[in-house]
Amino acid sequence: MTNRTTPINGKPRHKRPLSHQSRTNFIAPNDKGEPVFHIRLNDGQVAIMDCDDAEALMRQNLLRRCYVNTDGKGHRYVNTTLPGKGNTAVARLIMQPPRGWRVIHADGNPLNLRRANLIVVQGFAKGQERHLLDKGDG
Repeated sequence: MTNRTTPINGKPRHKRPLSHQSRTNFIAPNDKGEPVFHIRLNDGQVAIMDCDDAEALMRQNLLRRCYVNTDGKGHRYVNTTLPGKGNTAVARLIMQPPRGWRVIHADGNPLNLRRANLIVVQGFAKGQERHLLDKGDG
């Protein structure tokens, strides 16, 4: 058996974190039997999204670039890198809100990227959406 640094075709292989090598995406049914796409992220967590959205992101080669990011205030979100344009939240790519609008997660879980869980709202300050959803105004 070879290890991760064994040369291939006479060239040494670069060491990569095992988590990178084991990042395997898959489709599995949810509790209602509906197919859901699961994507393993850089930190080992798994985000879920609708299969149609996953297919659209795969066509643009964006699923391989997904990772968990934070805003420094404890808010986490799934981000991806757009070639030549920088980083953006995957929820924004899925929902495509107008400028000045935000996408929030109805269940508060930033790893749940299913359309049924994503809500487009107009410019609330971060943290206010939970208060509004708890009151039933969302």
